[in-house]
Amino acid sequence: MAVSWDEEIVRRIRAGDSQAEEELVRRLQPGLLAIARVRLGVDFAADLVQDALALGLPNLRRGDWKGEGPLAAYLAAILRRRILRLRSDAAPAGTEDPGTLPAEGVDPFAAAERVETRARVRDALGGLSARHLEVVLRHYFEGQGVNEIARETNVPRGTVLSRLHHARAKLSSALNPGRGLAHYPPGGRKH
Repeated sequence: MAVSWDEEIVRRIRAGDSQAEEELVRRLQPGLLAIARVRLGVDFAADLVQDALALGLPNLRRGDWKGEGPLAAYLAAILRRRILRLRSDAAPAGTEDPGTLPAEGVDPFAAAERVETRARVRDALGGLSARHLEVVLRHYFEGQGVNEIARETNVPRGTVLSRLHHARAKLSSALNPGRGLAHYPPGGRKH
């Protein structure tokens, strides 16, 4: 039985191989950054990912990851907990930062609509599983092709395609309630 990249990199990290830690960061940090950007915005993403990796690497050295799921999902879960903690520590709702108000001459309704749209997309992305979110972020936000995603995540190409398909369906359903696949006749064509 072949050893996965996840298992091999963790074995090397537990053995004290600092190059393995650097390799893990190089490979998984872009996906974690994309998750953080979507959930919190660009301003906090890099710091939050650093925090998550600073927590995750010692856990890996101790053997906390048991291989129950992908290593990327394990680290993404740590990141999500950091994001939730940051949000719970944030200022109460209704205390607006003057820097977030529309500038003079900007249509406040259009600005509010853009903010609302971003929030809906962020919420829809937040409803995806870690596996689906990872392929969506890599494909649409980082511009990676299906073959590249398959190679970097160590999953078959067909699995990447399947995850993209299911993620798009879930996003479509979340962003367009009431307009699911039931409105399309067999064959997928709209009349």
